Amino acid sequence: MYPGIIELVLLLGLGGGGLPLGVPPAPEDPMMARVAPEQCVFYTTWSAMAEPDAASKNQLEQLLAEPEIRQFATELEKQIMASIHQAVKEEEPSAVPLVDDVAGWVKKLLTHSTAVFISDLKIARRGPEIRGGMLVHVGPDVAKLKESLQTYQSGFLRDQVEEVEIEGATWYRLKLDRDAPVITWGVKDEYLVVGLGEGNAEKILARMATPMPQWLADIRRQVPVERTSNLSYVNLKLDVLQKMGIPISEEVAQQVGFANLTALISVSGLDDEGFVNRTLLAIDGSPQGLFGSIVDGRLGPEDLGPIPADATVAAAARIDIAKVFDAWMAALEQIDERGHESFQRGFEQMGKSLKLDLRKGIIESLGDTWRVYNSPGEGGFLVTGLTAVVDVKDRGRLGLSHGMLVAMFRAQFGQSTSRRTPRIEQFTFAGQEVYFFDSRDDDFLLAPAWCLTDKELIVSTTPQNIKAYLSRGEDFKSLATVPRAADALSSPAGPVAIGYCDTRKVFDVVYPFVPMVAQAIFANLHRDGIDLKVSMLPSYPAIRKHLRPSTCTLRKTGAGIEVIRRQTLPMGPSVILGPMSFSWMMFARMSHAHHAEFQATEIGAGQLRMEKVRPVADKPETPR
Repeated sequence: MYPGIIELVLLLGLGGGGLPLGVPPAPEDPMMARVAPEQCVFYTTWSAMAEPDAASKNQLEQLLAEPEIRQFATELEKQIMASIHQAVKEEEPSAVPLVDDVAGWVKKLLTHSTAVFISDLKIARRGPEIRGGMLVHVGPDVAKLKESLQTYQSGFLRDQVEEVEIEGATWYRLKLDRDAPVITWGVKDEYLVVGLGEGNAEKILARMATPMPQWLADIRRQVPVERTSNLSYVNLKLDVLQKMGIPISEEVAQQVGFANLTALISVSGLDDEGFVNRTLLAIDGSPQGLFGSIVDGRLGPEDLGPIPADATVAAAARIDIAKVFDAWMAALEQIDERGHESFQRGFEQMGKSLKLDLRKGIIESLGDTWRVYNSPGEGGFLVTGLTAVVDVKDRGRLGLSHGMLVAMFRAQFGQSTSRRTPRIEQFTFAGQEVYFFDSRDDDFLLAPAWCLTDKELIVSTTPQNIKAYLSRGEDFKSLATVPRAADALSSPAGPVAIGYCDTRKVFDVVYPFVPMVAQAIFANLHRDGIDLKVSMLPSYPAIRKHLRPSTCTLRKTGAGIEVIRRQTLPMGPSVILGPMSFSWMMFARMSHAHHAEFQATEIGAGQLRMEKVRPVADKPETPR
């Protein structure tokens, strides 16, 4: 139904990397924290969206306040809503008022303070048993929302609705299916309250007068963000996972590292400069299993030494691959014994065929500090110059393994007289032997190259990047001298891994192509009735001046393993287009499923009346 338009809305509204909910955040509504239950499986909350302040020090807020950005968002919403309106009008005219009404309410709800939680979830014989709820601060329009919801349920649910009295007010209880949990909803002051499961609406009302639970207070202390937009919590305790039907034994959990996990927590918002997201894998005690093997050591300025200061993208990490390999093999043995045996045989057979001890000759010979980067100053265009530098622990053993592999390759292909037979070539540069793979195939555009020095293994996409690395002089400056990277290294709990992106440099390369790509896309969208014009795109300087470098760090703390992202542009579902996607998918299809049995008629501002009409036969699809 409605081919073409659905794909567009889903792409832009749900998968397009728009603004996350609550950006920029309005002042916190304490009621969202109070309704969180003491025992919780899942909890998420987002702040109301505030008007962006052009005078703010925060670059993201300044960007959102740019007139061109605001105009772009307004025009995009207007055109997509117009296209949805027209598509529904052509397919099911009676559904137009309903879809317009729902779209407005969904957008309003998603831009106001909201909390959603699951207090209990378990797998029973008849299916999952779930209990939870939702609280939304609607504001002065709560009475109009209640009236609209009453209209929807009377039109679509009819005898599945029961009126009940709670705290002297009329509430509504919905029983959608015999095995489905009861849904109870109503309004309290300026809030919409929804309870999932018997008695949960009443419990939410009771908790609205109590302090927030201790576990949520602990999260706010452990994972602080100055201006919180979103907070999410998932309970990962082993007994909770087992209750939910996840088949994981204590032995497997111990080996993999799940045994002492407690929660996955994500908090997003704004700091002094931009957008920040902190994700904590909470652990009771020290990391175990795979998690214990990955998180070890700490990066210092010297570890970023091989990465140029002008890098567009870069990453560095402390990884002991021998330790990771052993932990992974131990976990695999617990999870899949046959798979472990098969992999073990394959690994040993590979070593025999190569006449190498892969464990000692390669895995144990490499060091535990890894870096990868792209440097425009050394010839890399965006990512074409990706270069990796790994510390070497045992140069003699690794060099012997390398020589044997190269000799084996040359013996395999060296006898061929074909000009298209691939080759491994080598040359001497700056006193070092440099090797590269010549595919002799015009479909393969790269020439992967590598060089093994006394201290490092250098690998890149072309020999030129290796030569640039070996040619560095005394004026070379590393990424450790860049303020944003230096700040990430200087935190008390230093990072085990760090990712870096010079967002402005990447933007300089990518954005000039955006209008051309948009023009081609918009030309096709016109056929679906979406009148988007390339002139609506913001100008280059309107965006660029607000961009700052982005960092992502992985570190070990007393609370667990934490990932911190700091950037100008946030990632997440759009608060503008998401509501339109939801309303379009749910209600346009709902009206079609009911064969227009009820018709929505406007009777006044913000009010609808459902009138019963004759069933309408399905209409044939209109060719695109």
